[in-house]
Amino acid sequence: AAGESEFLYGRKQDAIFRYESLFDDSLYEMRLWLAPLIANDERVWIAKVRHFYSTAGFKRPDPDIDNARNFALQNLLYGQALEKLGWVSGEALAPAQSFWADFVRPAFFSDGYRTVLWLSGDPVSLLDATYQAWDDPPGMGPQ
Repeated sequence: AAGESEFLYGRKQDAIFRYESLFDDSLYEMRLWLAPLIANDERVWIAKVRHFYSTAGFKRPDPDIDNARNFALQNLLYGQALEKLGWVSGEALAPAQSFWADFVRPAFFSDGYRTVLWLSGDPVSLLDATYQAWDDPPGMGPQ
């Protein structure tokens, strides 16, 4: 749930950022861990992004976990903080069809895609952000 510590690499997150909506009671949360990895002489961060919505006064996690990923990507891109991005496909954690077939399980669904982001401390125009061609973005490749 929002606000509770989560663990990766045997330790709590190194940072948490939250974005609260002005229009409703929803909340987006990004948790970051400094990974024990170095790529091209740069430290690597792992992020988990979640969306929470309010119902009956309680924050509940959004079962569409890709919603939070896409929201974070758009915010970074439109905020001119994204230098480069790439998509990595994986196995769909739970297809949306199974969610609607059995409304109780699973508690979430996802297309299985992850984003790899290179952030910039200097503003980067939308036109200057580059794409690392690993996998096609969700919905763009062969089906």
